Amino acid sequence: MSVWLWDLQTDEIIVDEMHDRLTGHAGTSGMVASSVFFDRIHPDDREEVRDRIEQAMKGNVTFQGEFRYLKEDGNYCWLGSKGDSVAVDGESFKHFAGVNWDITSIKEAEKQAEYVAREMAHRVKNIIAMINGISRMTAKSSANLDEYQEAFGQRLQALAGVNQLILGNETRRASLENLVEDTLHSVNNQNRITIRTSDFEANEKASQTLVLALNELATNAVKYGALQDPDGTVDLQIITDEDADLFELVWTENRERPIEPASEAKGFGSTVLLQLTKSTFQGEPSYEWRENGMTYRCQWQASLMSL
Repeated sequence: MSVWLWDLQTDEIIVDEMHDRLTGHAGTSGMVASSVFFDRIHPDDREEVRDRIEQAMKGNVTFQGEFRYLKEDGNYCWLGSKGDSVAVDGESFKHFAGVNWDITSIKEAEKQAEYVAREMAHRVKNIIAMINGISRMTAKSSANLDEYQEAFGQRLQALAGVNQLILGNETRRASLENLVEDTLHSVNNQNRITIRTSDFEANEKASQTLVLALNELATNAVKYGALQDPDGTVDLQIITDEDADLFELVWTENRERPIEPASEAKGFGSTVLLQLTKSTFQGEPSYEWRENGMTYRCQWQASLMSL
C-alpha cells in the first residue's frame, strides 16, 4: 500500500517508494507533478477519477476509486485508491492525502468469474435447446410412452456424460478417447467393440454431436445390427489428420447372418446420423451396406472439430 499527499497549491503529489514498487516506475518517489500521475491513468478511467476527487473535495468527503494505471513495462495494473482533504494548518484544506493499493488480482478474478457466468449461461441455453430437440424427435419416432421413456432416457444420459467431461473433471480429461469410452461403456461390456482413436480434443459442439451419433450407432447395433447376435462385432475408428485437415469417424459392423438396411423412416436416429452430423461443421455422412454388415462414416474438417 502506497501513501501519497497532493499539495493543491503547487499541484504536486508526494509519493513514497511503495508507489514505485506497485507501478514499476523507479525513481518517481518524492514530488511529481499531478499531471504525470493522472496521465498514467487509463484514458477510460481518468475523467471518472478526476470527477470523484473533485466531488470529494467540494463536499469534504472521502474519495474512493478504482482505476487502471500504466506501468513502466507498458502494461496496466489496477489500483484501489482512497483519500481525504487535509487541513495542514487546521483551517484551510490545501492538501489531499490518501493511499493506493494493488487490486489487479481481484479484478482479474472478477473478470474470470463474469466470463465463467456468461459461458455457463450460454452452455445451459444450448443444453436446454438440445434436450428440447431430442425430446420432440424421440416422441415422433416412439410407438408408445414406454419406448419414448427408454429412448429419451438413454439419449439424455449420453448428453449428460459429455457435458460432465466438457465442464471439467479433476481426474479425467475431455479427450476424444474419454468421450468414446464413456459413451460406449454400457454396450461394450463384452469387449465386442474394437475402438481406435487419435490423440485429439474436440470442442463442445463437436463433442455433443459425436456422443449423440455414437449413442445412436450403438443403440441400433444392439437392437438391429451386429451386437444383436453373440458373434457380431463392431470396429470403430476415429482418424484425425491435421495436415489434411481431416476428422473421420468410421463405424463398421459384422455378423454371420445378414444385417438389414435401415428403413427410410426419418426417426431421431436418422436425424442424428444423417442431419445433425451434416449440420455440425458441414459433416459428410454416408452408409455402405453389405450382406453381413454395414459401415457408417462421417468426415469433418479437423480444424473445426478441434478444441
